Order: sequence, then C-alpha cells, then structure tokens
Amino acid sequence: MVHAPRQTGKTTALRALAQELTAIGRYAALYFSCELGEAAGDDYGAA
Repeated sequence: MVHAPRQTGKTTALRALAQELTAIGRYAALYFSCELGEAAGDDYGAA
C-alpha cells in the first residue's frame, strides 16, 4: 500500500517501477488502483 498526499508522484513512481520490473524479464508487474472503490465506502460488495 502506498499512502501519501495528492500530487506527490505516487502513481508516476509506481508505474515506472512496474515498467522497470517488467522490462527486466524476471517479473510481470501488475499495476492497479482501488480509487474507484472509494465511492462505495464500507459497502464492500459494491466496491
């Protein structure tokens, strides 16, 4: 989990890391965001 204020480069850093890891050929990095689920609040089924 990465948690930091908005506009601090979290997404950029993680995408770059995923690209580097995948480029090495030893790893297949998966990048995803749970941001859209935030609107569901505590309703985990809806998220």
